[in-house]
Amino acid sequence: MNFYDLLRSPKERDNLQNRLISKAEVVDLECDLITKNKVRKYCVLSLTRSGTENDDPYFQGIIHDITNIKKAERETLQAEKFATTGRLVRTLSHEIRNPLTNIFLSIDQLQPEIRTSEGRKYWQIIERNSKRIGDLVDQLLNSARPDEIVMDKVDLQFIIEQSLALASDRIKLKAIKVVFPESKEEVWVKANIEKLKIAFLNIIMNAIEAMTAGEGLLLISLTELDNEYKVSIEDNGVGIKEENLPLIFEPYFSGKKNGMGFGLAATLTILQMHHAIVEVESVEGRGTTFHVLIKKWNELSSVSKNPDLLKIKPE
Repeated sequence: MNFYDLLRSPKERDNLQNRLISKAEVVDLECDLITKNKVRKYCVLSLTRSGTENDDPYFQGIIHDITNIKKAERETLQAEKFATTGRLVRTLSHEIRNPLTNIFLSIDQLQPEIRTSEGRKYWQIIERNSKRIGDLVDQLLNSARPDEIVMDKVDLQFIIEQSLALASDRIKLKAIKVVFPESKEEVWVKANIEKLKIAFLNIIMNAIEAMTAGEGLLLISLTELDNEYKVSIEDNGVGIKEENLPLIFEPYFSGKKNGMGFGLAATLTILQMHHAIVEVESVEGRGTTFHVLIKKWNELSSVSKNPDLLKIKPE
């Protein structure tokens, strides 16, 4: 096969080809390669063209796999973002709770004074929405407390199905076609069902909103790797501008006209709680794919730390 076929990005293929034609070599070029199993590898590539005038030229070089280094860098970056988001949420929640408490006290004082049905209607609207704001603040605070969530042995496929069920109304309204092949094998991970459902739901809803009604195609796949599972959520929507890709998990950043920028920030926080990694690929005008890598359930993690219980007894 042609070496260029291993390169993930058409832009990287063109860049490598042009450099080899013009300079006959590349040194320490970072690129993404795709293995025969469709696994993405981050690499540093060095190539040199060799051969005499009478011989056909050939290339020799070194491919250095830096995937683990890149993963460690991403995990560190996500941890920093998680800490920043947690501080932001706690500050924001504190600043919201103070005026919200005043609103609750005021509407309690106003209730006996309201005598018309029209006045009661508006009073109920204020009360209902004030409670909703309070609930949102509680949810934000809970999402910023990773040590307080309970993890169980759960089926990852079931969580994805539940997330799709929550998005079913929007899927029907926009006439989106969903493809999610059912796995015959159980896919066990250590997770909090409710939290992880929210994370996948946010990604799915973003994909739905990015697609044209009646033309959308949502592809969800679940792949088993060595020590983890990969969930890929792909849409054929408008895509994300290349310069915006590093910003999509930042609080307050949103590509939507009326977006608040909390959905994907909360998603990153939840995935960080689960020690999961999220990768995003996007081509503007063609669509976006989210890859979530979450570790498999380890039976030993649920066993007591007593060394005697961890020993494998011979048959």
